Amino acid sequence: MYNSGTRSMQKNQIQTHKKRTQTTDKNQAQKAQKKQAQTTDKNQTQKAQKKQAQKNDKKQAQTASENQTHPADKTQVQTKENGKETWRAGNMLYPLPAVMVSCARQGEKPNIITVAWAGTVCTNPPMVSISVRPGRHSYRIIEETGEFVINLVTEKLTRSCDWCGVRSGRDYDKFAECGLTPEKAQELSFAPLIRQSPVNLECKVEQIIPLGSHDLFLARVVCVHVDRAGMHEKGAYDLGSAGLITYSHGEYYALGKKLGTFGYSVQKQKKGNPGNKARPEENPPEMKNPEKKHSAKKKAEKKNLQKKHSAKKNPQKETSGEERYRLSTYPKRNQTIK
Repeated sequence: MYNSGTRSMQKNQIQTHKKRTQTTDKNQAQKAQKKQAQTTDKNQTQKAQKKQAQKNDKKQAQTASENQTHPADKTQVQTKENGKETWRAGNMLYPLPAVMVSCARQGEKPNIITVAWAGTVCTNPPMVSISVRPGRHSYRIIEETGEFVINLVTEKLTRSCDWCGVRSGRDYDKFAECGLTPEKAQELSFAPLIRQSPVNLECKVEQIIPLGSHDLFLARVVCVHVDRAGMHEKGAYDLGSAGLITYSHGEYYALGKKLGTFGYSVQKQKKGNPGNKARPEENPPEMKNPEKKHSAKKKAEKKNLQKKHSAKKNPQKETSGEERYRLSTYPKRNQTIK
């Protein structure tokens, strides 16, 4: 009787242990499945985000050159007698400066946006403008902080300039990716300079003007930084030797040769300075100074009179043809042959 009861208890204990083990295994399997599902969902979410980021990058790359003006279709193209075609209205104001605009918010990494719609709008006070799409990551940063820095782009910075124009600051640390160095501004609170740029313009936003596809940020220049390596002895900066680039119809170009200086068409030509020398066709005969021509004529007449007067005082002897040939061929004493 005792043995049968003991066996029954052992049997119950074994069954209970077996059930507990099965329950534990089942719970562990459920947890593993749940964890696997969470990992799968996380991977799928990351893939979806990456795919969306790639899609956004592609869209930005496409919209970077969307303002290029081309004929809408063959039916809208009209050919005139002068050989020109008439297109639909669009932006044909090229080339333009391609600049890198840096901005930042407190507690966040600084960002860079490439802008081609940038320009000077006023000399005194010094003011500039940039046009940015409201959907861009940098738009909200500039709107909230009211400041940004315009960094001029050289040939060495062209690749970084292009990369920052087709990648979003939401997904990348652009300074780190491009190997650029942020440098603290003098008059701004958050927006940094790009150390590798030869010229940096610190700007404070005065007004935001909604235009359509872009909003225009009208800003006042509060400080300018220039690279000492490009300074002249007189204290001026030589932008021509900085190797700056321009942007035209989705393409980047290096600046070409110097053609002249402002006002050179009305300045007197300087000896040994071909840069200020105008082309022959740019100085037609009617533009020549009549007073200068008159004075030259007087000088010629005076010279002729002096020759006649000297001929009367020292009459020359008549010489034969052979003697004239000898005198013209052989040099006189102490006269060098050229």
